[in-house]
Amino acid sequence: MEEAGNKATFNSELIVKIKGETMIPPAEETPKDLHFLSNLDTRVHMIDTIYSEVIKDGLAKVLVHYYPVAGRIIKNEKGKFMVHCTGEGVLFVEAEANLMLDETGDFTKPDPATYGKLVYGLLDPRNILQNPLLVAQVTKFKCGGFVLGLSMNHAMADGTSTVEFMRSWGEVTRGLPLTSPPFLDRTILTTRNPPKVEFTHGYEDIVDVSNTKAIFEQEILLTSYFGNAFLLMNCQCSVSEMLDSPLSSTIERIQRSIKMVADEYVKSTVDFLEEPKAILPHSSTVFLSPPTLPIEEVVLFISHGMDNKGINLIIGLPASSMKIFEESIEI
Repeated sequence: MEEAGNKATFNSELIVKIKGETMIPPAEETPKDLHFLSNLDTRVHMIDTIYSEVIKDGLAKVLVHYYPVAGRIIKNEKGKFMVHCTGEGVLFVEAEANLMLDETGDFTKPDPATYGKLVYGLLDPRNILQNPLLVAQVTKFKCGGFVLGLSMNHAMADGTSTVEFMRSWGEVTRGLPLTSPPFLDRTILTTRNPPKVEFTHGYEDIVDVSNTKAIFEQEILLTSYFGNAFLLMNCQCSVSEMLDSPLSSTIERIQRSIKMVADEYVKSTVDFLEEPKAILPHSSTVFLSPPTLPIEEVVLFISHGMDNKGINLIIGLPASSMKIFEESIEI
């Protein structure tokens, strides 16, 4: 295990100092093999989420169940990504902040300039094949509270699987058995031979893309599946059609697209992704997706708290466009 000395990473109002970095391997011996990644697991960038010794020990224990996370990304002879289950471990970072926890603002509102400091950002993305697949940063505040910032390689998990990983981590930390042990065999999403694309999966310049949870209602996947299992659906219409039609018409379009996601559609999507495709056009595209803003021109609708029926609207636009948008809705 290697420890890093103190180093300040940010200099704005919230100052976070890294106190130590430790590589955490699984608490027990785990299989050393090559872990298959499906065509839905091709996003190998890191995604960030904001969430002592007890936490560190719990992490080592949960990695026994989620052992591929302790490995490293490799490319096989066909240029496909896989996980080499080496058991090297994940990076655990301990940090301290100069403020009280309640001085940092409202955690329900995205503020990358502030909250980005609570997620470790010092890994070089050019070394994606050598970097750990998960980094956990525990930042202690002056009041005694702490924040757990998680950064996980997207090839390992989508939002649902990440939440399940966090749940499992909490359970083993408290000495409880796992409510839902992970299902790790991603070969259930392997490409058919030969590939059989039965639906239209391409995109035009004007597209409306919607995530769906309907995949979990089909027989193809278990709810304990650990990996990427979300699809980007599209239901397209022109701007004039959308403006000239009632809101219910747009909702019906989205609902019809969601209902399309059944077993055969998922298999067709996996087959469609077998060959590299052109990058999805960003112009005139609306995304409804998990709470991250990977690109500009993104709109997210997120529920506000467990008991609050309100909705947080998060939108990503170029700065010049955002100014016009704010003026138009009189913020």
